[in-house]
Amino acid sequence: MFSGEGTQRVRISAIYSLILTGFAVLAAALIASMAVLITAQVVLRYAFGIVLLWVNDYIEYTLLASTLFGSAYLLKQKGHVEIDFFTARLRPAARRVFTVLAYAIGTFVCAMFWYSSSLTTLDHYRRGVLVIKSVAFPKYFVLLPVVIGFTLLTVQFAILLVQAVRTPSSELSTSDAGFDL
Repeated sequence: MFSGEGTQRVRISAIYSLILTGFAVLAAALIASMAVLITAQVVLRYAFGIVLLWVNDYIEYTLLASTLFGSAYLLKQKGHVEIDFFTARLRPAARRVFTVLAYAIGTFVCAMFWYSSSLTTLDHYRRGVLVIKSVAFPKYFVLLPVVIGFTLLTVQFAILLVQAVRTPSSELSTSDAGFDL
């Protein structure tokens, strides 16, 4: 490998990490905004009799967006729930097979969700489909976080898959054993 290739790979990795961190921070900000709006909604409703109808819609869509925006970061940090009861008892070679299989399945499933959500989002954009609830707005706004989230998840699963394939069986720990939920 040439030194330029290594430098470029480090730069791409740093940019990718920055993107994941940015979306995780955005997810946290969205969750914080939900807490503020729910509190404001309760105070306004019970103290002043004022109801903000759009808050429930905002909460609904923000839950979806925050989950999808933060999930790839969580996967990268291995902060997800993992059941290693079975894989912890396997020999390193078998554990490696399960790890590679888990990451391959994760990559495939997330890629399929990305593909499907991309087609649906594009279709809704082209047709000008609206969500009509307390406020009318384009439906593709609701679907974009799904596309973004599954793009990041597909990339992260693919990175983990390549790392698992390149890692010798003896170096895999039980926390890298797959069965990620």
